[in-house]
Amino acid sequence: MVCINGNWGNMNAREAARLTAAVKPKIVVPMHWGMFAHNTVDPQTFVAAAKEAGMEATILIMEHMGCYVCWPFGEKVTARSE
Repeated sequence: MVCINGNWGNMNAREAARLTAAVKPKIVVPMHWGMFAHNTVDPQTFVAAAKEAGMEATILIMEHMGCYVCWPFGEKVTARSE
């Protein structure tokens, strides 16, 4: 999970994408978006920045108040909403 809103000391989408590309996780969840009108960013900015950074992780953009289950499935991490 990586912060993407860029406010109050958090990474912005581009910084988060560079970090994620360097760490090389199998799955990444952008967070700290859509919580407050004055403190948000569209998560698609992270998706675009991740593509530019050459990140290979699966990006999971969770819906607010949703329930998700993630588990390893062979070499690929799978996630689905419940």
